[in-house]
Formats: sequence, C-alpha cells, structure tokens
Amino acid sequence: MMNHTAFIKRFCWTILLIPFFISCNSEGKNTSIQLAFQDVPESASILLQELSSEQSAIDTLEVDAQNTRAKFSVKIKIPTYYTIRSKGGEIITLLVHPKDKIIIRAESPKFENWTLEGSEDSEKIRQLSTNLKNTIRQIDSLNNVLISFIDNKNINNIRVLIEMSYNRIIKEQRDSTIQFIKNHLGSMVSLYALYQQYPNSNFVLDRKEDITWFEKSDSALYKKYISSSYVQMLHANVTEIKDQLRKAEISSMVSGLGATAPQIELPDPNGNTVKLSSLRGKYVLIDFWAAWCSPCREENPNLVATYEKYASRGFEIFQVSLDRNKKQWLDGIAEDGLGRWKHGCDLKYWDTPVAIEYNVEEIPANFLIDPEGTIIAKNLRGEALPKKLEEIFANAK
Repeated sequence: MMNHTAFIKRFCWTILLIPFFISCNSEGKNTSIQLAFQDVPESASILLQELSSEQSAIDTLEVDAQNTRAKFSVKIKIPTYYTIRSKGGEIITLLVHPKDKIIIRAESPKFENWTLEGSEDSEKIRQLSTNLKNTIRQIDSLNNVLISFIDNKNINNIRVLIEMSYNRIIKEQRDSTIQFIKNHLGSMVSLYALYQQYPNSNFVLDRKEDITWFEKSDSALYKKYISSSYVQMLHANVTEIKDQLRKAEISSMVSGLGATAPQIELPDPNGNTVKLSSLRGKYVLIDFWAAWCSPCREENPNLVATYEKYASRGFEIFQVSLDRNKKQWLDGIAEDGLGRWKHGCDLKYWDTPVAIEYNVEEIPANFLIDPEGTIIAKNLRGEALPKKLEEIFANAK
C-alpha cells in the first residue's frame, strides 16, 4: 500500500518549496468533503490534513452516536492532496479539485468498507492503492510458502520457483503502474503512481530504469500546473535524478578504459581558459594533483623526465590542480619545474566539477588518453608511464 508519509518524505524534500504549501490555497473555490458513518460506537476525532512537508492540519471534526455526519470545507485553486484519518483507522488519501463535492460513506470512523463519490481522481488513487495491496498480499503469500518449505530437501528448487513467481508479480505491478501513468499524463494523479512503494521502502518504479516516466510526467504537469508545489518538487526531483544519473554514467565511464574522456575547461595560471579538446591529436596525460599534496610533489620529477623524453613525439600533459590558493598552486608549478605543459585550476579544492566528473577520490590520479580522446590507461606512476609511452610510440613507428 502507498504509505502517505513515505510519499511526503520521498516527494516533498525541498525546504525552499514549503512556502507554496502555505500560500497556494489561501484563496480559491469552495470545496467540500462530507463524511457519513453508519455507526459511531464511541466519539471520534476526524482529522483533515494537506499532504505537505509539514503535514499541516486543516481541520478536525468530532462525531459520535448522535452526530454521525461531518463536513469539511476548504478553498483551493489547483488540485491538492489531502488525507483523512481517525485514531486507529485507515488513512484515506484524496486528490481534491476546486469545486469538488466529495461524499465518503463508511461503516464507522475507522473507515472500514468505505465508498467515495464526487472525486474521480480520488477514486483512481483508491484503485492504485487497492492494486498495490493485492500485490503485497501475493508477495506475503509467497513468503509464507517459502517459510513452510524451509526444511524441505528440495528447498533450493522451491526457492527458484518462488523467486520466478515473485519476479512475475513485481513486473506485473510495475507494468500496471506504468500503464496507469501513460493513461494519465497531465493529471496530478500520476504523481501518486510515480511514488508508490512497498512496505520495505522499495519503490514500485526504479528512478534509473523508469526515469522516462518521471520525465514525461514532469513535462506534462509542469506546463499545466506550474504553480503547484507538488509539481515544482517533481520537477526538482527529476532534475536531481538526471544529474545523479549523468554523474554515475560519467563515473562508470572513467572507471574503465575505452571511454571518451569528459571535456575539461579550466583557467590556466594566466587566467585564460584551456580546453582538453584543444589537445586532440596528441597522447595526453590528465594528471590530478595539488601543491599541498606530498605524494603528488614526489611524482612530479617523474613527469618532468617523461615529458622531456616524449614531448617531441606527440605527448602532452594537462595537470588539473585541486589547490584552493592560487599562490600556492603557482609556487608549486615553479618550484617543481612544471611550466612547460598545460595547467588548469578553478581553486575549488575537492569541489571542482572536473574532479567529480572524473570520479577522483584521491590524488595523485591520472588518465592517459589517445589522440582521439579515448582513455587508454589510468594511474600510471613512476616507471609505469614512460614504459607505456615507449610501448605506444614503438608501435607507432
């Protein structure tokens, strides 16, 4: 079942957007939510809350044996998520539109066997939740079967069959969720589908594999409901996911060989921008270092000797500094005699985007790229670098 608290934690994460929740519905059209109970065994408080990062209470109404009906009234401008609950009862999630006149009927304030009319989107949310509940029941049944056979001599075969059934059930839930989103692009009800999760906090949709549906929903909703805090946060979430995926992709690329080295654009000691792409046609060592890094300074004489031997044969060095003090950086270049090759530094220390893109977690670190910009070797230190270059240029003859 969709846990509305998890929905908020996963969805309403950006503190900067909280003001939207506070102000977006301060004025709007009258909307009503009526409650009718068959029986109220004991007095109960019914709480109406707006789904937001603050879970702010909108109103509380009392019902008892003599007063089995209640009515909430709110003013909204755009579709808004609410929950209705009582102590110990089921939580009902609603997607309310301006001018809706919603009627909820239930056996008691615990909302057993409740029905709803007057809100098409709220009914769709109910259907989504019911579908997920059924999936969870199937998963629980499989777990119980596995437990019952735990001492069986064929347990390994049984486990394989159960895992196959489990994977099928999970796939069916994912497919039905995606189909629901396809059918409701442009509707705020799609947000609920995007963020459904299982009791173990795993989400039905994977943010990497299913990013397409987050993007499609964001694109459709952002044009239509740009003032909605829910949509604003979906947009921010999609931007964050895409950025993380991009960084992960680059990190994966540079962690192996055969990938194209990401572009580097940094100011050189004179303040001019130097680009890695300007060195195409040469074998280039991208060397991450810093003047404050003792192992880097110890490695620099090897770089100097290697450069003197191979520079005339098509070898270049592009040193990327993680210094944060320009004088210290320039002094390091001068003291170690590194002035013959390319240098770049944005003085952002470990926060430099270049180091993050190249997944550099310690220095010294280096990447050797070929004339086409492909990474062909990593972390060549000491004799490893000239040995690799000798091999390269010997084969080039």
